[in-house]
Amino acid sequence: MCDNKVLDMNRIYAAISADIVSSTSLSKDDFIQLTEQIKKMLDRLAKEYDGFWGRLVHGDSIECVIENPKNALRIALLLKTFVKSFEPYGDKADTMFEQIDLRLAIGIGRMRTVDKNLDVMDGDAIYLSGRALASAKNIFIDNFQLKVAPYISIISNYCMTIMVQFLVRRIEKATRRQCKTLFYRLQCYKDNDVAKIMGISRAEVNNNLQCLGWDLIEHSIILFENYTFKLSTGLFPPKESQNPTEKITLLNCNTCIFYYK
Repeated sequence: MCDNKVLDMNRIYAAISADIVSSTSLSKDDFIQLTEQIKKMLDRLAKEYDGFWGRLVHGDSIECVIENPKNALRIALLLKTFVKSFEPYGDKADTMFEQIDLRLAIGIGRMRTVDKNLDVMDGDAIYLSGRALASAKNIFIDNFQLKVAPYISIISNYCMTIMVQFLVRRIEKATRRQCKTLFYRLQCYKDNDVAKIMGISRAEVNNNLQCLGWDLIEHSIILFENYTFKLSTGLFPPKESQNPTEKITLLNCNTCIFYYK
């Protein structure tokens, strides 16, 4: 993310606002451990995704700005599964870790100011994600939201929101180990590699992914990464590409950006 940059107001950005659920239930040492891991995770995301800037605010909240909105869903899922994979080391480790979660919202829209030196994020995208998080009422339905600015094509809001809600249903009840498996798989690791990293069998990796509905999750992410968010020019969605050679391809198949230790 460039500092002190004059932003193109015709450019579409993504923003993520998130709160750690039940962070007050953690011991002091566990909370420090979790927040330190999140900071490292944000640093690694910044190295892997050009134009990403993430910060931890108010102790247990996360704010991110992403220059390429295509990356927003994968990054959001990486953050969510990362936090849900956290296992406390304190006295409450056996009873509390299932409650640790990340409630988040993605906003898609313009940004007016993104200044890392001044620590300022200002614009529609971060407003949309922040307000969605603040106004969330249903802990299940509103646990993972997508909000698209009204000046972006209407198909973006409707179709993408449905897709995000589907993903929420698949992940919300996932176990810590299932989330950790998904976390590594989201980084495009193969099943054998995930098994070696986690110290489990390939069969267990496959079972964890099947329980989550990995095939549908992967196709949803591919769809999101290949969608072009455009400023709306009327009531109808943008026309499909006329380029017959254009194909949908898997984007952002990154190397591993973080290991749990």
